[in-house]
Amino acid sequence: MLPSGELLVLNVTASDAMRAYRCRTHHQLTQEVVVSRNVGRIQLTVPPVLNERLLILSAKVDDTVVIACVAYANPRPHYRWVYQQQNGHEISLDTSDRYIVRDGTLAISTIRESDAGTYLCNASNKQGSETLEVQMSVSSPLQVVVHPSRQRVDLGKSATFHCSISGFPRTSIHWLKDGQPLRTGPRVREHPDDRIHVSSVSKEDRGMYQCFVKNQVEMAQGAGELRLGEVFPQLAYKFIEQTLQPGSSVSLKCSASGNPTPRITWTLDGFSLPHNE
Repeated sequence: MLPSGELLVLNVTASDAMRAYRCRTHHQLTQEVVVSRNVGRIQLTVPPVLNERLLILSAKVDDTVVIACVAYANPRPHYRWVYQQQNGHEISLDTSDRYIVRDGTLAISTIRESDAGTYLCNASNKQGSETLEVQMSVSSPLQVVVHPSRQRVDLGKSATFHCSISGFPRTSIHWLKDGQPLRTGPRVREHPDDRIHVSSVSKEDRGMYQCFVKNQVEMAQGAGELRLGEVFPQLAYKFIEQTLQPGSSVSLKCSASGNPTPRITWTLDGFSLPHNE
């Protein structure tokens, strides 16, 4: 305490700012003691201190996102939000139709795909500044449709399936046939525009073709069926001419392929044989 009655605090610390100070006077003749009613406090000037320096968010299209940027500081800090483009250029964010900036809080309504990126909140006062970095990703539900959903192709002709994808992001796309990874080759090719082409269609090509698309959040699929057109019956096995003795037994075999499955009938000298003979 100085001779003038003033209190001098050297090398002020945080604990000094937590105390309450009162002035007490003592009259040497009357011994009267008077304590001030008012309380004195030390206010420290503190540069902004953020609870977090990096925040990672994920949002969906059409959502509303609220990002809080709260700093401890004295005097009260000034907040400034910017959107950082990929080239490093910063765009200042002010209250508009889709943005609301108030007391360090940024609200973005009706999220769009273009809103993905890095946002910076700078809190500053006369003592210094600190920045919060927010990395926000935006996604939209994946939907997959294979066109056509069903097609009938004659043997030797070509077939094409296209995988139509909506939603984002999409990290990978792959095809299955009848639940197994699609085997590509000279006849079966996968193209960059999300389609597959089958040339010189054979019996092995018929079945279900599935398109799978996924990202870090979800997976979606669509399917298309390849059916074979009509194929004329072809004899796969014909019996040979045999010479037998009277009373002997003989078994004759005849098999055929085609689409749809051929119906086999037997004739003897131009007359149809009943099934039970």
